[in-house]
Parts: sequence; C-alpha cells; structure tokens
Amino acid sequence: PHEYQILLCQRLGYTNVFSLHRPEIHYRLEMWKDDDREVAWRLSKLAIRNPEFQNFQNLKIDDNPIIVQENNKFWLALCGYPPSGQTPQTVIEFDFKISEKYKRKAAVQSIQSWWRRVITVRKFMENELDTLAGKHAAPETKKATFKQVAKIAILCRIKR
Repeated sequence: PHEYQILLCQRLGYTNVFSLHRPEIHYRLEMWKDDDREVAWRLSKLAIRNPEFQNFQNLKIDDNPIIVQENNKFWLALCGYPPSGQTPQTVIEFDFKISEKYKRKAAVQSIQSWWRRVITVRKFMENELDTLAGKHAAPETKKATFKQVAKIAILCRIKR
C-alpha cells in the first residue's frame, strides 16, 4: 500500500501534501530535491522538539535500515553526511509517527487557526461595510451593503 502513496506524493510533490498538523504518513524523500529536503528538514525539527517519542520509524537511508537518535546531529545523518556546501544525494524512507500529546496540541492549533481566520474575515467585512455604507449608516443600508460585499467575496473566492 505504501507504493501508491509514495507515487501520489511524488507526483503531487511532498510539499503540496505535507501538513505539520497531520504529518503521519509514509515518506520516501529524495534529498537532492529541494521540496523533499524541505519536508525532511521540517519533520526532523519536529522530531527534535518531541524527544519523548521516536518519530522516524522504520527508517532506511539508501535502502539500509538504520536507527539514529533524533537529536541535533540527526539532520546530518539523514543527509548522509555530505561534504560542506554539497547537496545530499541520499534517499530516506520512513514512517513518521507523532505522540498523542502532539496530536491534541495540533488539533487545538488547527481550531485556533481557523477561528482567527473567521475573526479576520469578519473584521474585514465590518471595515468594508463602514467604508461602503458609512460609519453612521442606517441598519437597513448596512444589511444591503453586507449582501453586496458577501457576493463580491464569493466571486473573488471563485476566481482564485
């Protein structure tokens, strides 16, 4: 089953599939590719910040199973210890797992992020209403203007 996931992720690009809120998938990253290396870098930083849990499981570097401590030297191990200034040439494959504690934290952050977006859009709409209808406009005028602004917002979203 991992083969199909790997093919899909490589086709779409791991940076387009990757999410810090849900990083638990199987990875096969070609470290000479900028996007793959970026995802590996972000995952390694996440693993180092969560030392109580082994995040990189079933790790293989160039098809060789390896066990490496997730510490400050971890990134160099993933890159195959390339000479300074050179692009890594390794292929790393692993299952990334996170602790239940991190999952709860990520869920909270995701909800907070969405809530901030709602508040930002609401403030934007209120500012647009004040600009278009005037700060001291009658409630009926603001309601009509709100409908116009909402239609514009929907059209803008569709055009993206």
